[in-house]
Amino acid sequence: MRKINKILLIQPPFTIMNMYPKSAMPPLGLGYIAAVLKNKYEVKILDAAVEGYTNVQKIDERFIRYGLSFEEIEKRIVDFAPDVVGVSCQFIGQAQNALEVCRRIKASDQNIITVIGGPFPSSTPHYFLKERLLDAVVIGEGEATIVRLLKALKEEVGLSNIDGLAFRVNETIQINPLKDFISDLDTLPFPARELMPMEKYFKINSPHGGLPRKRPNTSIITSRGCPAKCVFCATAAFWGNRFRSRSPENVLEELKMLKDEYGVREV
Repeated sequence: MRKINKILLIQPPFTIMNMYPKSAMPPLGLGYIAAVLKNKYEVKILDAAVEGYTNVQKIDERFIRYGLSFEEIEKRIVDFAPDVVGVSCQFIGQAQNALEVCRRIKASDQNIITVIGGPFPSSTPHYFLKERLLDAVVIGEGEATIVRLLKALKEEVGLSNIDGLAFRVNETIQINPLKDFISDLDTLPFPARELMPMEKYFKINSPHGGLPRKRPNTSIITSRGCPAKCVFCATAAFWGNRFRSRSPENVLEELKMLKDEYGVREV
C-alpha cells in the first residue's frame, strides 16, 4: 500500500492582458474536488491568485501575472508536504503558469504525484503529459475520477480501468475518455468553501463577469453541460452535451448556507 494521506489543490497565478481588470473568485471546481475527498484525506486548497492578489509582475508590454510568486508556491508545497497535488487550469492562457507550478512540485519532491484538470487539459491531455511534469490528466468533471485515482494509487494498482483519465504507460500516452457524467448533481456535496480564504474574496470584491450590487457576494454552479456546439467554448467537451441541473431545493439549500455561514447577500 502506498501512503496517500495529504492532498494539495492549487489554483495557479493568473496571466491576463494589462487592459483587463484582475478578478478573484472561489475556485469552485477545486472546491468540489476537496468536498468529495475531505472525509478520507487531509485536504488543503491553495488559491495562489487570491493569496498574492496584490503581487503583480509585468511579463511584457501587454501581459501581467498576479498571484503568489512561484518561489512562494514551492515553499508552501514543501511546508505542507503533500502526497498528491492537483492543479487547476481553466484556459490556454494559464497553461504555462500551471506547468511552472508542476515544475516546482517535482523540484521539491519527485515522489509527489501531480495531477491536472480543467477545461484546457481535458481538451489537450497530450500537451501536458509530454512535459513529463505530470503523472495524470483528469478529463472532464473530476469528482468521481479523482476518488478512483487516489484509491488506485493507494492500492498500487493500474490506472487503465479509470474513465476520464489520461496518463503515460512507458512511452505511450493512454487516454480513457469520460464515459458517464454525474446524472444527479444533488448527490454532490457543496464546494468546500471552508478550505478557501472567503474573506479575501469578499474584501477584493472583483468577481468574473458583471459588477455585483451587494456585498458580500459569491458564485455557485447550478447546472452542468450544454447542447450547443460553439467553437470557442469548451463547456460541452468538459461537462457533456446533455444539460443537467440541480434541483431547486438543493440550490436553495446552498444559498441558505451561504447566507447563514458567510453573510452572502448576492449570488
